[in-house]
Amino acid sequence: MSGHRIQWTFDRDEVVGKVICEEPEGANCRLTGGPECYCEEPDGYYWCYCEDYHIERDPDGTPFHVYEGERHSNIPMDGCNIVMSLDEDLLELGPREEFVIGSTPIAPVWDGDGYYWKRAES
Repeated sequence: MSGHRIQWTFDRDEVVGKVICEEPEGANCRLTGGPECYCEEPDGYYWCYCEDYHIERDPDGTPFHVYEGERHSNIPMDGCNIVMSLDEDLLELGPREEFVIGSTPIAPVWDGDGYYWKRAES
């Protein structure tokens, strides 16, 4: 099971997707590069732009990654870097894939000039 999902909402004008992270604190997606990555941002986070960013863990669970033979630490961050990345351009990124989000039972309602619909009670 994936620790991430897209929650779709429909408000008659558009369908909107929002990425949801269900991973626990300390999961790889909730970590960012430590200070040795030399990428301090004004908000206090250290963003790691190391190529080949693959998080490994010591036997005690301490996260780290290796860049150009040098060990870099990983530290907790607020939020999830997968959510932050995907939410920016959720519908623009990746290959197109058509799939059914779901179906909604409807109750057609005549208004004298045509139909509109409302969600049917189950």
